[in-house]
Amino acid sequence: MHIRTTSAVHLSYRPQWPREFARANAVVIDGALPPATVAEWRRISLDLVTRFGIDIERRSAEHTLTYRVVTGDLLRQHAPEIFEFYAAGETADWVRQITGAPSILTSARERSAININCLEQPGQRYRWHFDAIPYTLLLYLTDHTPEDGGALEFCPCESPGTRAEADGSPPRDPSPAQLERDKVSIIPRAGMMVLMDGARCYHSVAPVLRPISRISIPMVFPVSRQHERPEGLDDYLYQAASPQSS
Repeated sequence: MHIRTTSAVHLSYRPQWPREFARANAVVIDGALPPATVAEWRRISLDLVTRFGIDIERRSAEHTLTYRVVTGDLLRQHAPEIFEFYAAGETADWVRQITGAPSILTSARERSAININCLEQPGQRYRWHFDAIPYTLLLYLTDHTPEDGGALEFCPCESPGTRAEADGSPPRDPSPAQLERDKVSIIPRAGMMVLMDGARCYHSVAPVLRPISRISIPMVFPVSRQHERPEGLDDYLYQAASPQSS
């Protein structure tokens, strides 16, 4: 999917954002999109989750992953305005300006390039992990409170346990003590964007505490056409018995 389009939605830019990103490999931007756009994309997303959402549940002794997802191929077909925002050259250029990366591309893997993620039931969460691709842009479409749960949690890159090795190998998982000391918790707000280097920032979604509809749209921006995802990752993230139909 090497498509560069234009989008009707334009992102603002502030000089402090690259500085914040350089310090923590993540930047949180409130009110990134106009309220009318957020409301319309929330309506579209909730409809797609109802019609096409795949229920994912992965549990092990160490990790829990439970959520509903709509994959990028369905977004392209049924929500072209959202998909075009991801595919627009202006969006990639905005990510490049803030990250300082020499080049930023859209992903060739349409299914995982952009998703709608939905957490609804108490106990649902997204496990601690590093991303396979460096740059992820998270757009939140719903407002929440600490009582809802579902906070975005991440451990910034300067924490010793999350610093990448000198030979370029993936960073090590931080210890529980490092997580407790260094993690940042962000309560989602409609229109908020979080841009992070998910390959260096260890991150998760905290457990949902009460029935809600927590809607986010993660978008993946690799730095080269040679990026690789681990074998079986897409099946782990998206494979279920069948999508729900309308």
